[in-house]
Amino acid sequence: MSFWKVPDRETVDLMESFCLAWQGGTSKAEALRQAQLQAISRLRQQPGSFAHPFYWAEFALIGDWR
Repeated sequence: MSFWKVPDRETVDLMESFCLAWQGGTSKAEALRQAQLQAISRLRQQPGSFAHPFYWAEFALIGDWR
């Protein structure tokens, strides 16, 4: 579930990281955590950018998150 509208590029990056980790056997909760940490790392590497939660904290797991 998404809490707010986020630019497409950042959403794609986060979802690709999440799906790769989850398909690799990582739990959904841990896969989302890893994807968020990767997004933070990517954002910090961009010149003049910072890892604002707007770009990585928009998604939450609902339902059976295991």
